[in-house]
Amino acid sequence: MNTATVQRDTHAWILQVWIFFIIAVSASCVGIYYLPVPVWVQGYATMGLFFMIGSTFTLAKTIRDNRFRQIDTPAWIFQVWTSFIISLLLVAVGVYNMPVELWVKGYIAIGTIFVLATSFTLSKTIRDNHEASQLESNVFQSSSESSSQ
Repeated sequence: MNTATVQRDTHAWILQVWIFFIIAVSASCVGIYYLPVPVWVQGYATMGLFFMIGSTFTLAKTIRDNRFRQIDTPAWIFQVWTSFIISLLLVAVGVYNMPVELWVKGYIAIGTIFVLATSFTLSKTIRDNHEASQLESNVFQSSSESSSQ
């Protein structure tokens, strides 16, 4: 009889990942809200933040999907990487050109890096749990099929 061990993330890890992602996004949003700039600049910063988060999740998924063999088209992979790079460049240019003091730019830059790192980590954690659930389901189906024969 074959036995399979499914490695799962602990509940503490999952909780930590979600907490830090929420803290990162919340701190960045609060920082943007309190920026001493016109509302349209705050809007630009907010759009850039959420464009970056979305493109980060998409990039992480694409990299993970294609890790063993390329399943996505080259056009899709190019579009995903291009969106990710453009989102980072737009955020960087926006922070650089923001009419605020250097320490404020530093706060926004660090917040952006924190959001970026936690987005990748959250994406990986969600995907790992999904794959573990699929593996457990497949193992359960295989064991029930072999025991019924």
